[in-house]
Amino acid sequence: MAVTLVVPKSHQTGEYAPQGENAEAIPLEAEAGDIVIWDSRILHATLENSVKRDRWALIATFCRWYIKQGFDYPRAIPESMFETLDDDEKIVYGYCSYTPLDEFDKTELKSGLDKIKKLSR
Repeated sequence: MAVTLVVPKSHQTGEYAPQGENAEAIPLEAEAGDIVIWDSRILHATLENSVKRDRWALIATFCRWYIKQGFDYPRAIPESMFETLDDDEKIVYGYCSYTPLDEFDKTELKSGLDKIKKLSR
Protein backbone atom coordinates (compact mmCIF):
# COMPACT_ATOMS: atom_id res chain seq x y z
CA MET A 1 0.00 0.00 0.00
CA ALA A 2 1.37 3.39 -0.99
CA VAL A 3 0.88 6.19 1.49
CA THR A 4 0.68 9.80 0.41
CA LEU A 5 0.74 12.60 2.95
CA VAL A 6 -1.52 15.59 2.36
CA VAL A 7 -2.02 18.82 4.27
CA PRO A 8 -5.77 19.55 4.33
CA LYS A 9 -6.80 22.97 2.97
CA SER A 10 -3.19 23.87 2.12
CA HIS A 11 -4.26 24.64 -1.46
CA GLN A 12 -6.09 27.67 -0.10
CA THR A 13 -3.06 29.34 1.52
CA GLY A 14 -1.33 30.61 -1.62
CA GLU A 15 2.03 29.67 -0.10
CA TYR A 16 4.79 27.36 -1.33
CA ALA A 17 5.45 24.14 0.53
CA PRO A 18 7.96 24.46 3.38
CA GLN A 19 10.76 21.91 3.27
CA GLY A 20 10.85 19.25 5.94
CA GLU A 21 8.14 17.67 8.05
CA ASN A 22 4.70 19.20 8.41
CA ALA A 23 2.77 18.48 11.61
CA GLU A 24 -0.54 19.08 9.81
CA ALA A 25 0.06 16.32 7.24
CA ILE A 26 -2.27 13.34 7.34
CA PRO A 27 -1.89 9.98 5.58
CA LEU A 28 -3.98 9.26 2.52
CA GLU A 29 -3.82 5.50 1.97
CA ALA A 30 -4.63 4.04 -1.43
CA GLU A 31 -4.67 0.48 -2.69
CA ALA A 32 -3.66 -0.51 -6.22
CA GLY A 33 -6.49 0.51 -8.55
CA ASP A 34 -7.88 3.26 -6.27
CA ILE A 35 -8.60 6.71 -7.67
CA VAL A 36 -7.62 9.71 -5.59
CA ILE A 37 -8.59 13.22 -6.67
CA TRP A 38 -7.31 16.47 -5.20
CA ASP A 39 -6.52 20.02 -6.17
CA SER A 40 -2.95 19.95 -7.47
CA ARG A 41 -2.01 22.90 -5.27
CA ILE A 42 -2.53 20.88 -2.08
CA LEU A 43 0.71 20.13 -0.26
CA HIS A 44 1.51 16.45 -0.71
CA ALA A 45 4.43 14.06 -0.38
CA THR A 46 5.14 10.35 -0.20
CA LEU A 47 6.78 8.33 2.49
CA GLU A 48 9.96 6.35 1.96
CA ASN A 49 9.59 3.49 -0.51
CA SER A 50 10.02 0.61 1.94
CA VAL A 51 9.22 -2.14 -0.59
CA LYS A 52 11.99 -1.03 -2.99
CA ARG A 53 9.78 -1.46 -6.08
CA ASP A 54 8.66 1.17 -8.53
CA ARG A 55 5.44 2.88 -7.48
CA TRP A 56 3.55 4.11 -10.50
CA ALA A 57 0.75 6.64 -10.65
CA LEU A 58 -1.23 7.94 -13.59
CA ILE A 59 -1.64 11.66 -13.06
CA ALA A 60 -4.21 13.56 -15.06
CA THR A 61 -4.55 17.31 -14.77
CA PHE A 62 -7.20 19.54 -16.20
CA CYS A 63 -6.91 23.22 -16.94
CA ARG A 64 -8.28 25.87 -19.27
CA TRP A 65 -7.33 25.39 -22.91
CA TYR A 66 -5.20 28.53 -22.96
CA ILE A 67 -2.99 27.48 -20.03
CA LYS A 68 0.28 25.85 -21.03
CA GLN A 69 0.69 22.28 -19.85
CA GLY A 70 3.53 21.54 -17.46
CA PHE A 71 5.53 19.04 -19.51
CA ASP A 72 5.84 18.06 -23.15
CA TYR A 73 5.80 14.29 -22.60
CA PRO A 74 6.07 13.27 -26.27
CA ARG A 75 9.32 15.21 -26.60
CA ALA A 76 10.62 14.43 -23.10
CA ILE A 77 10.48 10.63 -23.29
CA PRO A 78 13.84 9.19 -24.39
CA GLU A 79 14.07 7.08 -27.55
CA SER A 80 14.84 3.94 -25.51
CA MET A 81 11.60 4.29 -23.53
CA PHE A 82 9.56 5.26 -26.60
CA GLU A 83 10.59 1.99 -28.27
CA THR A 84 9.15 -0.03 -25.35
CA LEU A 85 5.71 1.65 -25.37
CA ASP A 86 2.76 -0.10 -26.99
CA ASP A 87 0.22 1.90 -29.04
CA ASP A 88 -2.16 2.41 -26.10
CA GLU A 89 0.68 3.80 -23.96
CA LYS A 90 1.75 6.14 -26.77
CA ILE A 91 -1.79 7.47 -26.97
CA VAL A 92 -1.92 8.09 -23.20
CA TYR A 93 1.42 9.94 -23.33
CA GLY A 94 0.05 12.22 -26.05
CA TYR A 95 1.72 11.05 -29.24
CA CYS A 96 -1.59 11.42 -31.12
CA SER A 97 -2.30 14.91 -29.80
CA TYR A 98 1.05 16.64 -29.38
CA THR A 99 1.50 20.36 -30.00
CA PRO A 100 3.19 20.93 -33.37
CA LEU A 101 6.41 22.95 -33.49
CA ASP A 102 5.14 24.99 -36.45
CA GLU A 103 2.73 24.86 -39.38
CA PHE A 104 5.02 22.42 -41.22
CA ASP A 105 5.12 19.86 -38.38
CA LYS A 106 1.40 19.07 -38.68
CA THR A 107 -1.81 20.94 -39.26
CA GLU A 108 -4.31 18.85 -37.27
CA LEU A 109 -4.27 18.88 -33.47
CA LYS A 110 -5.16 15.19 -33.17
CA SER A 111 -4.04 12.32 -35.34
CA GLY A 112 -4.28 8.56 -35.50
CA LEU A 113 -1.89 5.72 -34.77
CA ASP A 114 -0.53 5.93 -38.33
CA LYS A 115 1.04 9.31 -37.45
CA ILE A 116 2.77 8.25 -34.21
CA LYS A 117 6.48 8.96 -34.26
CA LYS A 118 9.23 9.73 -31.79
CA LEU A 119 9.47 13.50 -31.58
CA SER A 120 12.82 15.21 -31.50
CA ARG A 121 13.59 17.66 -28.72
